[in-house]
Amino acid sequence: VSIVRTYIPSNLQVESATIEDGKLVMRYPAIAGRNDDGISYSMKAERALQDMKQPDVITLENITAKMPVNENTTAEVLAETGVYDRGKNLLDMTAPFTINLNNGLTAAFRSANLDVSGGTMSTTEPVSIRAPSASIVAQSLRMTDKGRVIVFDEPIVRRVDGAQRDGRESARLVMRGGAAVQQHALTQLAGDL
Repeated sequence: VSIVRTYIPSNLQVESATIEDGKLVMRYPAIAGRNDDGISYSMKAERALQDMKQPDVITLENITAKMPVNENTTAEVLAETGVYDRGKNLLDMTAPFTINLNNGLTAAFRSANLDVSGGTMSTTEPVSIRAPSASIVAQSLRMTDKGRVIVFDEPIVRRVDGAQRDGRESARLVMRGGAAVQQHALTQLAGDL
């Protein structure tokens, strides 16, 4: 038990942990806390695998996370799998996942790379983002400045109020501002592309 506890991060709760094939296998790992602004966050997974030779790298399976975007907006992340490097504070989402904001915005990704400390996320695979009255599908996405700047790259397919506008467009869409501004911008810009 003590060798297993040596590898488990101190702020991580687990239902059980065993060593299998040179890996620490944690069942139902969970972490919760508050960010620097005092807003709650949580993450849980069905299973986490940590290679004892690379203890900073943890593979998570069937992930559910709730995290603040700002003081008024929270995001729920549902993912099949992800690889977290806690030494570099990087999360590599290697399978499809969704992000649902409490303001009605939903994003579906095939994969993405997140720099947790740097507040950036990128994907070179198609991404679909839907707001209550508009949607955009782009071939890639780069998010910087902790989500305040989002760049969609071509081609972009967009819908406003359920009607597709002129099919595919060759364009680059850049949105700046907080989540509420981005939701409004998504609705407005989708119609203008």
